[in-house]
Formats: sequence, C-alpha cells, structure tokens
Amino acid sequence: MMWPLFKKYERIQVSNKYYLLLEDKWAKKMSSLTSGLSRKKMVFVLIGFVVLSSSSNIYIIYRGFNSGISDSIDSVSISKPTKVNRQLRSNVLKSFPISKKEYEIITHFRSYLDSLEKSSSGKRSYDSIKLVHPGLVESLAFIENYYKSNVKD
Repeated sequence: MMWPLFKKYERIQVSNKYYLLLEDKWAKKMSSLTSGLSRKKMVFVLIGFVVLSSSSNIYIIYRGFNSGISDSIDSVSISKPTKVNRQLRSNVLKSFPISKKEYEIITHFRSYLDSLEKSSSGKRSYDSIKLVHPGLVESLAFIENYYKSNVKD
C-alpha cells in the first residue's frame, strides 16, 4: 500500500467489533430480503444486476472515447498588471536600506541554515525552521541579492 509514504496521513482505526457487527447486520438484512426468492429468481436478479452494471460501465467508457464535444471546463489565463507590480516593487526596494553589519548577520545566518540543511543531524532542525517560517530562506536570498546588486563595495 502507498499510505505509509504519506507521513501526515493518519488512518482512522475502526474497532473490529463495530466492523463485524455491521457485517453481521448487513448479512442478516440481505438474508431476510432474499429468503422468499427461489433459486431461479435469485439467478435472474443476479444476471440482471450484472447486465445492468456492465452496460452502464460500457456506456461510460464508450462515451469517454467517442464524445466529439468535451464537457471540460474552459480555463482563462489570469494576467497581472505589470505596471502596478513594477511600481510596487520599486517602492519596496527604495524603502529597504540595509547596513553592512546587518548584511553580514544575514549572510552568517544563511550559511548556518545551509550547514544545517547539509548535515544529517541538523536536517531535522532545518525542516522545523522552514515549517515554522515558510519563505525564510527565499527572503534571505532576496535580501542578499538585493544588497549585492545595489551596494558597490
């Protein structure tokens, strides 16, 4: 089974007692419904059920392959207004001064995170930091690139 591959998946445990109780009730109900039928009638009902369900499945498969018009949903692309995005980004970048000392602290912290990621013992800490602070690594990379591109040493 593939369920062990998904770590967050928790299988709901149903008590065996309830499962067996439900199975027993179902069997008794079906037995009471079919107790008045002869063997010939039961075979006829079984054949009817098989024919009906098979024909339904065959129709669905046939319609899937031979349908000329698709009942799919049309998608419309979403566009972003580029002028607004550029203007907002430039305003954010202009109001984002960073000192040399702050930059060194950020690069030191980023190298620490990289060393955590690469070591087997620190991998767990790195994953928990990324889980608690999503986008932190990307933000640090952005700040570092911004500083490198705007400050000439």
